[in-house]
Amino acid sequence: MVAASAERECVQKLFHGLVPAEVIEAYDRLLAQDGCAKDQADTVVGDSGQVAALTGSGMAHIRPHSPADPPWLRPAPPEMALLGVLAGHQYRLARDQELLLDGHRRLADAQAQFGTGMNGAFPAHLVSVVSARAEISELSAALANAARKDWMTLENLHTEMPLTADFAQPPLPAFGGRVRCRSIYAAGAMEHPIARRIIQACSVAGEQARLAGGFTGALHTAGRPARSGFVTRTLRSFSRSGWSPPVALGGCISPADAGEGDHTETHTQSGCDLELRR
Repeated sequence: MVAASAERECVQKLFHGLVPAEVIEAYDRLLAQDGCAKDQADTVVGDSGQVAALTGSGMAHIRPHSPADPPWLRPAPPEMALLGVLAGHQYRLARDQELLLDGHRRLADAQAQFGTGMNGAFPAHLVSVVSARAEISELSAALANAARKDWMTLENLHTEMPLTADFAQPPLPAFGGRVRCRSIYAAGAMEHPIARRIIQACSVAGEQARLAGGFTGALHTAGRPARSGFVTRTLRSFSRSGWSPPVALGGCISPADAGEGDHTETHTQSGCDLELRR
């Protein structure tokens, strides 16, 4: 009993995080029985989906029938099963890397041909000023896609329509925790119950939130502002505007220097993306 428990724990540690938990359980059951007849496999490991997952990853294989035995589902030894799992991850990584490189090539081509609204001409799209509210709103939602290391917003939650939960912009699940998302909200927003729920929902999703008073504009930045002279000059002018020190929410620290903005948006492609709006 002790040996079986130790072996089970070893299997769990070996495959944890590399394959789904239910596949590990199916492999563990199959390993404990040293395989099973093919026609009983669905019952032993769980269902046909688990059988396909085990055989597809190399953790098990079908041994053809022989004069003495029927077709048999055999588990691979743990170290050999792990080799199969790693081979699958390596293949998918190589495939995803190719997709990523191809996507960046397409992005470079698109940036050389199109502007912010996909109808501009080079080089006007490198820095563009947008004043239409609808266009600002559309671009604001898409701008987060440009973030690779940092995504920072200065937000007052002032809207032309009644505030609803749809106005929340939590960190994208695609970031996978690899992009640091920080927001500074106008302190007055906390007086609105919907705004409080929006801030809480964004914080739960991984956003670092702070409160500050004394500003009426909104600012979004993505990337590395230090690499863009235009952006750093803009941020310095904001810091000179003067506003009260931000207060951390839930112990989150989100340093930023920002102030009042105009009802315009500036979008740059040179190392940082920036949005300003009132």
